[in-house]
Amino acid sequence: MIVKKRYLIATAVMSALLLGGVGFAAEDEAKVVDGNMWLASTQPEKRAYIVGVVDTLVVQRAIREKDGVEGSEWVTLLTEKLDAMTVDGAIAKIDAWFEANPSRRGAPVLGVVWLSLVKATAEAR
Repeated sequence: MIVKKRYLIATAVMSALLLGGVGFAAEDEAKVVDGNMWLASTQPEKRAYIVGVVDTLVVQRAIREKDGVEGSEWVTLLTEKLDAMTVDGAIAKIDAWFEANPSRRGAPVLGVVWLSLVKATAEAR
């Protein structure tokens, strides 16, 4: 669902960013978004992050396909997992992981996405 709706959502997010409705102040910028920043973020900021991750994965996969290069397994797995849920569903999983692991709030959000969506599903098989 996420990948299929990415263009509509990305347009809305970009419009909000251009109009100044969403974003972090310069002093809040970080190289890696961690759990502390994630939990302090608003729902629109979290949505923008998830949409950005999905768009990055889709572009990476499209470039590889265009160049005739075999796709990365992790990109395929992550895209499949995110495509099977809504943006709010992904946000809820990430929120739940950080709430269940308060001592690991310094962990990068993208790592948590991998642990809570891809690795957990693969181990359950």
